[in-house]
Amino acid sequence: MAFGVSNLGQIEATGDASALFLKKFAGEVLTAFEEKNTMMDKHQVRTITNGKSAQFPVIGKMTNTQYHAPGDDLLKADGSYTGKIKATERVIHVDRLLTSVVFVDSLEEMVNHYDVRSIYSREIGNALANRLDKNLIRTLAAAARAPREASDFEPGGFVVSAASEAASASDSQVEIIQTANCTTQADAFISALFDVAINFDSKDVPEDQRFCMVTPTIYYMLVDIADSNNAGVHMSRDFNDANGSVAKGNVLECAGFKIFKSQHLAENSTDINAVDDEIGIGTEENDPFGGGVGSAPFGYNGNLNTTGALCFTPQAIGTVKLKDLSVESEYIMQRQGTVMLAKYSMGHGILRPACAAEIRTAAPQA
Repeated sequence: MAFGVSNLGQIEATGDASALFLKKFAGEVLTAFEEKNTMMDKHQVRTITNGKSAQFPVIGKMTNTQYHAPGDDLLKADGSYTGKIKATERVIHVDRLLTSVVFVDSLEEMVNHYDVRSIYSREIGNALANRLDKNLIRTLAAAARAPREASDFEPGGFVVSAASEAASASDSQVEIIQTANCTTQADAFISALFDVAINFDSKDVPEDQRFCMVTPTIYYMLVDIADSNNAGVHMSRDFNDANGSVAKGNVLECAGFKIFKSQHLAENSTDINAVDDEIGIGTEENDPFGGGVGSAPFGYNGNLNTTGALCFTPQAIGTVKLKDLSVESEYIMQRQGTVMLAKYSMGHGILRPACAAEIRTAAPQA
């Protein structure tokens, strides 16, 4: 049975299998930069030791109040004093084992002039960690676009778009407003953030731990005080306490949201078309975009090609973790080489759409 071998001597995995072997070693190994993960500590995570799913209870508000008449029975039959608190649940399933594997031939490893095991271990681990970040970002975008279900008391998501959008029948409970240039001009983006803050306040979304993830382009647009669209007001000490640094290229907060950037948000705009088939255990699949099993998009494969920012609190999405990220290796005698494996088993889903919002250039393409 043939399978792919990671030849240490090949240049860019093609051509002569010994082209890179020892010429003269400079004592330094150049590896790909580790990508920055952003989402794992900013949402709800539940670890389970067995089972295939986890339940997240959702409890509504108590709204019934009434002045008490002297001598009146608080538990009288007409129920005028007692109210009902609505409750529902969100169920998130565990996905199948996600893996990243590399095979190293033992002879090529001996011929090679630097250690590769620690490098390869780190890289296959990074590959899964970055995939995890991207899946969480896609789930968060799905939450921002999620409508209030007919039988549900929880509000839906919220969208600020640079273009005029009409809500489709499927997202009629998702409020969509227009703010021109909200992904291309600093003042318009800041205005959009305040619109999101107003929407969150109207839904009683907690004010602590409000985050806004932006693409690197938007992030540095906010930092650039030379921009002609009032970006400097956001950074100016005349209007704010110290809120970032032009010298360090960072910005801290706006409209109550902690601002941070993610290259994975920008990447999701271009690599979103790959479809993951049969990611679930059995017939139970996480499907935050509502595409349905066996159709595209489904799973974590929504389109983020117009997304500039995602605003949220940790209650917006959740992860069920059955097996955490781990790396292992094993020598296979009959293959005369070592298999190095990174793996995890987790699943992601929407918890509270009211706690998520999207700022985008236009409606996403199908």
